[in-house]
Amino acid sequence: MKNIIKYDLLNNYKTYFLGYLIFLIVCLVLPFSDNGFDRILYVSLWGIVSTYVSILVFMNIIMIFSKYQKSMYSKEGYLTQTLPVSTMEIILGKAIASTIWLIVTGIIVLIAFGYIGIMTAVRSGVNIQMLWFEIGRALSEILPHINAGLVILYFFGFILGLFTMVLGCFATVTMVQTRYTRTHRTLWMILIIIVYSWLTFTISIYLPNSLMSDTSFIFAGTRVGFDYQPTNFLLQSQIFAIAVSLCKCCIFSGIIYYVHEKLLEIE
Repeated sequence: MKNIIKYDLLNNYKTYFLGYLIFLIVCLVLPFSDNGFDRILYVSLWGIVSTYVSILVFMNIIMIFSKYQKSMYSKEGYLTQTLPVSTMEIILGKAIASTIWLIVTGIIVLIAFGYIGIMTAVRSGVNIQMLWFEIGRALSEILPHINAGLVILYFFGFILGLFTMVLGCFATVTMVQTRYTRTHRTLWMILIIIVYSWLTFTISIYLPNSLMSDTSFIFAGTRVGFDYQPTNFLLQSQIFAIAVSLCKCCIFSGIIYYVHEKLLEIE
């Protein structure tokens, strides 16, 4: 599996790095364009940065769909299917690699916006040493009140959520690789996404209400009460979100496995 992850990361880095490079160049220029006649340029660059963030996210999603389709179900897929590892190991490796790229994209966006904020403040006359002092003082006041376990749980839930999304994309592509969907596969994928989004939205509306009505819920055989204390409520809600993500991972993996074993038809 390590080789699959490594291959996928190295195989896709040129496309990702080109997108990152363009984004970072615009972000580097942005703080120095806010003066005099450059005001229009400054506003335009902010619009470009905001738009480009959306493009980066969209690029990641398109890459997940297209690279998985190409490596698994095109002519290249015949070679992939002959690797001396199970199909699920291949898919898991590819899902981990795609999740890593999503994380890298998020880190780059955060760094870029942090740089823009700091440089804009400095050019506005803010003392950089005083700025760092204020940031440090704010953190020293906030950190003692932060529940480390809750932060770790949220971080794990966030990563798991990204991984679940990637598996969902893989499952969508896999579901249309059958004899029943030989034509208009893109339209079938769009239909699957619409139906899944509607089901998810519907469940997200009614499920939390049913959980709250009894002020408690059953999780892993243990009754956990909602006492409406902020930390406890966040902890319980995040545990439930992680449980939902794990269920989704199982469902998506089951769909992929069933199609590969029973219905798969490679072009």
